[in-house]
Amino acid sequence: MLMPKLGFALALLSILPAFVPGAMSVIGYFITLAGLIICVRYSQSAPKYFLLASTLSIVNVLIVNDTLRLIENESSITLSEQFIAISIVFVILAYGISKQKIGQT
Repeated sequence: MLMPKLGFALALLSILPAFVPGAMSVIGYFITLAGLIICVRYSQSAPKYFLLASTLSIVNVLIVNDTLRLIENESSITLSEQFIAISIVFVILAYGISKQKIGQT
């Protein structure tokens, strides 16, 4: 049960570097992905941590992260690069949700 807690902790920890513009927000994005992947791996045995990490990841990527946020984005990233980075998070989330639904049947 340590790994889901670690994934949640990574998703929570990734909010701090996401506020800083530049390379730190990109590092925060990759920390978010790592925490999310860990929580998806254990989503059937610990759905609570998957739900919490998913919520934090969505808030982090869409609102908090300086490079990827949708409102007042001042970075030099293009719209297509932003779309790809955000869709990677949603693909991982969709896989985790489908994994949970398969486990419930």
